[in-house]
Amino acid sequence: MQKKILTIAAVIIAVIAVSCGKKAEEASVSAPSGDNFYYTTFAEAKVAAEASGKNMVLDFYTDW
Repeated sequence: MQKKILTIAAVIIAVIAVSCGKKAEEASVSAPSGDNFYYTTFAEAKVAAEASGKNMVLDFYTDW
């Protein structure tokens, strides 16, 4: 029983440690060139949207 509790605690601590990664910093991105409309960070997308005067579309997906 104690081994199960220690294993569960270790998994929870590992998940918390992984999820506490570096936060995205505000990026300075020049205006998008060509068909580059895909950004991996919110900060880059926000800067590009403000530079081009266009709105952003956020696409979320999960397969829970």
